[in-house]
Amino acid sequence: MLGVPTPETTPHHPTSTRTVVVGLLNKVLDRPASPNDLGASGLADWGFAHVRCIEMTSGGIGLTGVTDLVLNDVLMVSHRGGGSVGLYSSGCLVREATREEARSLPVYGTWGLTFIQRLASALI
Repeated sequence: MLGVPTPETTPHHPTSTRTVVVGLLNKVLDRPASPNDLGASGLADWGFAHVRCIEMTSGGIGLTGVTDLVLNDVLMVSHRGGGSVGLYSSGCLVREATREEARSLPVYGTWGLTFIQRLASALI
């Protein structure tokens, strides 16, 4: 999964032309995932990363398609500090988090260039 954050969709996270939202699917395939695979897969995790992570972790496959599907499997919050805490799903702001959500949900992260490979290996 890949998304491009904007100031409107991710007001709590810095955006740039090189930042993307990446997600690890909850499905192991013997081929690159297509947009049709996304609906049945669900997300194991998602985070923000530099666009170069695609080149560094795709094994030369690159992107195989585009979809408007948003996977609402993994909810996270923007931060734990003061101010308005955002509730995020698949890298997009859903709404302001409740006090309980801000306390209990994980905080989204910014992934290194090859973090998704380590995450996938840990989940297998």
